[in-house]
Amino acid sequence: MSSDLTRWNRSGLSRVRYADGTAVTYLESLRRVMLTAFPDKDGQSRWSDLGDAPTNESDRDAYDRLLEQYRAARKDYAWEILRTFARATHVLTEHLDAFANEGFLRTATQWDNVRKLVEMIDYHPAPPASASTPLALFAKADLAGRVEAGFQVKNEPADGSAPVIFETLDDLDVDAHLNELHFADWQQSQAAFELTANREEFEATFDLEQPLDDVSAGGLGVLILETSSGAQAVPIVVSSITDSQFCFTTISAPSNLPTVLKSQVRILLGPRTIASPLLFGSDIVELDRDISVTAGDRVAWNSGGSWFIGEITEIESRRLRLDTSGAAFPSQGTTLHRVAASTELSGTIVIPIERGGASNVWDEDFQQISSSQIRRVTSNGTNIRDEISAVSGRTVFYVFQDSAELGAIVQSSFRFSGSSGDLKSGDYVIAAVENSDRTAFANAIALVVTQISEGENDFALSFEDGVFPDNGVLYGAFAREVRPTGYDRNELSIVESASAGQDQSVVRLDLSELPATLKKGRLLIVRDESNAELVTVQSAELVGGVVELVVQPALVSQFIRADTVILANVVKGGHGESQPSKVLGSGDATLTSQEMLFKVDDVSFVPDSSMPSGFAADVEVTVDGRTWQQVATLSDSEQEDPHYVVRLTEEGYLLFQFGDGFYGQDFPRGAAMFELRIERVSAWKEILRRRVSSSR
Repeated sequence: MSSDLTRWNRSGLSRVRYADGTAVTYLESLRRVMLTAFPDKDGQSRWSDLGDAPTNESDRDAYDRLLEQYRAARKDYAWEILRTFARATHVLTEHLDAFANEGFLRTATQWDNVRKLVEMIDYHPAPPASASTPLALFAKADLAGRVEAGFQVKNEPADGSAPVIFETLDDLDVDAHLNELHFADWQQSQAAFELTANREEFEATFDLEQPLDDVSAGGLGVLILETSSGAQAVPIVVSSITDSQFCFTTISAPSNLPTVLKSQVRILLGPRTIASPLLFGSDIVELDRDISVTAGDRVAWNSGGSWFIGEITEIESRRLRLDTSGAAFPSQGTTLHRVAASTELSGTIVIPIERGGASNVWDEDFQQISSSQIRRVTSNGTNIRDEISAVSGRTVFYVFQDSAELGAIVQSSFRFSGSSGDLKSGDYVIAAVENSDRTAFANAIALVVTQISEGENDFALSFEDGVFPDNGVLYGAFAREVRPTGYDRNELSIVESASAGQDQSVVRLDLSELPATLKKGRLLIVRDESNAELVTVQSAELVGGVVELVVQPALVSQFIRADTVILANVVKGGHGESQPSKVLGSGDATLTSQEMLFKVDDVSFVPDSSMPSGFAADVEVTVDGRTWQQVATLSDSEQEDPHYVVRLTEEGYLLFQFGDGFYGQDFPRGAAMFELRIERVSAWKEILRRRVSSSR
């Protein structure tokens, strides 16, 4: 061993090296001694080295030569004994070196040794703390209530190892509505939707997440722009489409379309209901029965004792379009009659005298023929016919007094033939009119259905605004709704621009009411797919229809609204499991400042800001049903304070120290039994997390 023990620490090592040598160098030292002590008679030593040292040999080369000497086989008992002794000396000196370093705080590395050293100066090092973590609880739908401390959760490792158990450390009022909270507008993109003006219309391109197999170019749709003042619907036509995107152009769009965000846009495509309305309008009558007439036929009706005539220009089922040539239109309840016709023959038009009065005859221009233009023809004093000449056209029309009835006019409504199919109230529909060559749409409007009335063979629709155009075709019950890519992703930060300070953040939640349990002091976990941060509520209030929170500490991660949620049913949890009670011992009423030792090591220590070390033993002591408080020292305790101190012994056990009546309350006089309750098993190397409870 070298006398200069400090030379080994001159390189700045963290500990002193007391052992000067190894088994290799010790063997060489022994060889040199043996060489001197036992010379051979012929002058040749049996203890010479294996090779001569080269000139100017370096320390490294010298050690390698000695190492080769140490490892070489001599087949000499004395040499083997020396080598064994050198190795034993090496082991012993290394142990002495380690223990020598463990005797000083600066070089000690073992926890037990450090604890023993500082115990001599009445210093108590911070104990090891058991594992702890915030736990997010998820309540069942629509349920709320209190979860008391001690609620256990555990995992089930896939490798079949023992599950890890945690227990909640505090009571928590849970609410299913607080399981996951989203941020204001989290599903509403704030990016602008771009429409490009193309002459009198607008066009845009949509990216598709999947092909629209049931939509083709030329198909109609509805572009819906949701604004704060209401929705505006514009008819569109698909101009081109592929598996990945489609383009559209508006039809009859107003020139002042509002500027909207992607989240405010949707398109309806693929109409499943296509229907043409039955005849309807001011020149349409509907009869109360089926009729057999054709376009061009004329009908007559009596109103106020006078007869009138009109021509059927169009017919659909029981509906007739009438041309009255300016005459008063027949009203509801009026009966229409068939009209007979006579055609000129040899310059004369013959009509029967059985027709009735002279006022029910009309020419081709709907003009009544006066009686002066009608000549009565007799034979042998008998009236046989009437004749007319000099009238407009070659045909006159007349009606008999008992002419056959076509039917009575009933209330006519705007209706479509067939069934309404998948249409329902609130749906958007398009009323489109094709151009003259039927290759495109001359105009179109979007309407909102407010009511549907089903008939036997037709149906009626009512609309919120607008009038269905003449000759229009109804397109509705759209099969597809397409949204712009990213319409439901708000990429803005969750932190509002107006922050409450550098150590706080302001966020706004997607809540229209303020939950009673969301108040100051509540723990929250803010997380996305990559990050999670634990914060505490500083304030919560309803601002502008949403809940505004101030949380602390300030959020560090770049959380965006689309991917971030707040878990609001959060409680502190510790690694452990409840255990049966154990008896700590009996107190002596004649003694003060009593101490009681709990001979179980690895007792859990949990974070506690009131302790100088930052941790406190996870114990609970009660005497006569009253809970006593754990403190760092009794020096600051008053006479009546039910305080106690917990110390770690050299063996790692817990030593409970109680007051003497001056510094901390003494126990009541009389026999006292103290019960130790181990409620948790914590994991610090299979650590037992224990809660200690003592009762008198």
